[in-house]
Amino acid sequence: MESVDDIVGKAVWGGDKVEWAYREAVGRAGGIISLWDSDEFACSSSWNMEGAVIVNGFWKEDGTRCCVVNVYAPCQVTAKMEFWDRILSIIDQEADSRICILGDFNSIRNDSKREGRRAGSCRRDVMAFDSFIRDSGLVDLPLRGRTFTWYRPDGTCKSRLDRILINNKWVEKWPDSYQKGLRRSISDHCPIILENKGKFWGPKPFRVVNAWFTHPDFRSFVENKWNEYRIEGWGGFILKEKFKKLKEDLKEWNRSIFGNMEEKIEKHREEIWKLDALDDTLGLEEHEIIQRNHESALILSELQRKDSLLLQRARCNWLKNGDTNSRFFHCYINRRRKRNEILGLKVNNIWTEDVQEGQEREEGCINHMGMHCMANMEVEKC
Repeated sequence: MESVDDIVGKAVWGGDKVEWAYREAVGRAGGIISLWDSDEFACSSSWNMEGAVIVNGFWKEDGTRCCVVNVYAPCQVTAKMEFWDRILSIIDQEADSRICILGDFNSIRNDSKREGRRAGSCRRDVMAFDSFIRDSGLVDLPLRGRTFTWYRPDGTCKSRLDRILINNKWVEKWPDSYQKGLRRSISDHCPIILENKGKFWGPKPFRVVNAWFTHPDFRSFVENKWNEYRIEGWGGFILKEKFKKLKEDLKEWNRSIFGNMEEKIEKHREEIWKLDALDDTLGLEEHEIIQRNHESALILSELQRKDSLLLQRARCNWLKNGDTNSRFFHCYINRRRKRNEILGLKVNNIWTEDVQEGQEREEGCINHMGMHCMANMEVEKC
């Protein structure tokens, strides 16, 4: 691809409402082109460098700013490492934007993402690419529909070379984002698409938050609520219904106590600032000094609860990996959330992403297992 004119651009896109940015092919290295719907996205600026085309702009619907980096990474390990450094510089420059980096990275994150004759990947290459993703703070989205995205034509090798990486701001705006591998035709690469579609697979499991136990009102709240419930029936039913009601009450309590921690912290800081200003001019009386110390203690308590929440979500030792404001820590939380997301169900070796169909298959599987257990169960008369 040496150049792209109107005829080529519109032919590739399949319509007239299109704009693009590209980098010409150099030798055997193919060119790179990024195209977008001119009615949906407005480009503010675009530029290219060796191995990448960068487009800055915003969605016309709501003005959301984005930076999209289309990459075609080099093959040599040393060149790749230099390329990762250049991409990291772009991420730092566009830190205030929602960033999406996608394309052919020519690298895998671990050996399970390559099979065949070339399965013995260069360890230096694998570690460098994995470190790049971790250092960048980007989220490696789960891939639906495929395990590999590149297939050698002679069938001797297959790898996961293509992927889409997004930053935390992108996840916050579009939390249901995922990448999906599509069918390929004559190309040895599979096209991948980024989508943002949430699906309800059923109620989420209830989880106890460790930070609750640090709140002075938690124990009394649970005891009072538990004693308030009036349910009739046999013991197992009463216990189940009480837990069900307690779960809803705890969710509401959590929203009211922990849902606005930043506002509470800022409110306490404002009070301390007022007392400090008064101390600078007129001095403080004893009760005002006590109040200022109390506000400081409340801030410390809120910060500790906040740290506990983040720690439980990430399930990692933040004392070793950085404080809770670090890009690493919040990225780890988003990675874990994406890793635990239900993308579909596989029952009897049949994969589905349709919620209703998946639930029907799940019920059939449960019924089958229940009948199997009953058939093998020994029952004693008493």
